[in-house]
Amino acid sequence: MASGFLSSDNSVYTKKALLIGNNEYKKNSQLRYCINDSEDLTNKLREIDFEITAGINLAYDQMNTMIKTFIDKIDQDDLVLFFFAGHGCQWNHLNFLIPIDDDEIKTNTDLEYRAINAQATLEKVMYCRPSAAIFLLDCCRNSFVCESTNFNGLSGMRPIGDSFIGFACTANKVALDKSTNGRNSLFTSHLLQHIDQPNLTIGEIMYGVCDGMMNETNNDQCPFRVS
Repeated sequence: MASGFLSSDNSVYTKKALLIGNNEYKKNSQLRYCINDSEDLTNKLREIDFEITAGINLAYDQMNTMIKTFIDKIDQDDLVLFFFAGHGCQWNHLNFLIPIDDDEIKTNTDLEYRAINAQATLEKVMYCRPSAAIFLLDCCRNSFVCESTNFNGLSGMRPIGDSFIGFACTANKVALDKSTNGRNSLFTSHLLQHIDQPNLTIGEIMYGVCDGMMNETNNDQCPFRVS
């Protein structure tokens, strides 16, 4: 991805990021690090000249509106980054990002109307013809289940054009809900160490993230990526 430099002294494109962190779920287990993850990554991206849109503890209508408004502001050739930390699940081979009003999701069918379809969101972003789009999903955590036919781990997604999708763990696996620095998830803590390195592609950044996570977890968790 030639246009995938996040930190560069000679950027000729506008960099725009949307970050959402959800901790305070009404039905399923509350999470500890997602707001910190979103806020700390926001600060890092702002330092390397990203225009930031951010939200925390968002219900479905808030998430949906924020995502739509962000997509409407994407111009051709922008570099776009989308980050979500919170609960996520897969159903019918689709990944869904869960808002905090998860008590409204009573069956898997409700996911289509009360959660964010990650693949559909990527497709809407790419329709705006950005130079590249980077999706980072730190949301493969445990305990979100509607019915026995859905799964906590996320499935693989189909990349479109110049898009890059990074997951906190391997497809169909569950990320460890723990922290070694007491503030961030494993995935985001290592992402923060590498995301602002100059003149690296997102692939090179994620290689460093994976290497660090593998070492820290004794090969128990490694990010999964498609591009």
